[in-house]
Amino acid sequence: MNKRVAIELEEGWEIIQMGITKLINILEGDPNESPMDVDYHMKLYTMVFSMCNQRTPRDYSNQLYERYEGVYNNYLQSKVLPAVQKKHDDDDVSMLQELVRRWENHKVLVTKLRKCFYYLDLSYVPRNRLPTLRDVGFSCFREIVGEEMKVRVKDAVILLINQERRGEEIDRTLLKNVVQIFVDFGNKYDDARCGTQNREAWYDEYLRSPAGSVRCNRPAITPSLGLEYYVNDFETAFLNNTADYYTRKASNWTKEDYTSKAEECLKKEKNRVSHYLHSSTEEKLLKRVQDVLNAAAADQTIA
Repeated sequence: MNKRVAIELEEGWEIIQMGITKLINILEGDPNESPMDVDYHMKLYTMVFSMCNQRTPRDYSNQLYERYEGVYNNYLQSKVLPAVQKKHDDDDVSMLQELVRRWENHKVLVTKLRKCFYYLDLSYVPRNRLPTLRDVGFSCFREIVGEEMKVRVKDAVILLINQERRGEEIDRTLLKNVVQIFVDFGNKYDDARCGTQNREAWYDEYLRSPAGSVRCNRPAITPSLGLEYYVNDFETAFLNNTADYYTRKASNWTKEDYTSKAEECLKKEKNRVSHYLHSSTEEKLLKRVQDVLNAAAADQTIA
């Protein structure tokens, strides 16, 4: 019986890195890069699997998990963030378009890389109570691109909304996609769960079984929704700006026009939520506008 030859860390990582570079080149639109087929994905997955199932000290699960995160950090810092920043030098709309494009590409990158490193989600991640591969990939984008650009993005979105309030035409689909990024930043995924089975027991059974004989009764993975980034990085400033906007606007209304204009503004703000803001904003937005308009009406009555 042939003894399996151990794979050294750098030896295996060189093969994995070639696949990662290939995938990134495809996402960057390199016309000279050939497509990545299923066999290539399986080759990378098998390499990760093998490197995680060697005897200590050659079980490289920890090193692969750390390098998986490092792939995102390097790519985002060297390619993605500079691309979004460069577009900001052009104009706000171009910056927002580039941000949306990069976020969509990043979601593809996370999906593809996670398939290659998926064995870590089955074993190393749950055993060590670590963030899942998907959460690692998305949090890297949030921390590197999101944290750096969030103020400029928030200001650009609010500026466009105020342009629309003044009667200018804007790209509502673009705003919806940008606002969704703030929402997405709060999502969490529990990819490592496997039905109602205990993950440790399932994993032990998987190791003892013939290849492919154990099936995980895995439910569809839906994110747990957290709106803290949406609220803190966008909504709070948006509501404050809205209050300032309508304070100025209502100061120019006559008493005779107040009721009809107030109703029209509330209707437009409700419509605005339905087109590109998160539904949780509607009640807060309408109350904020109503309070401002009521205060303006009271001031006019006193005057």
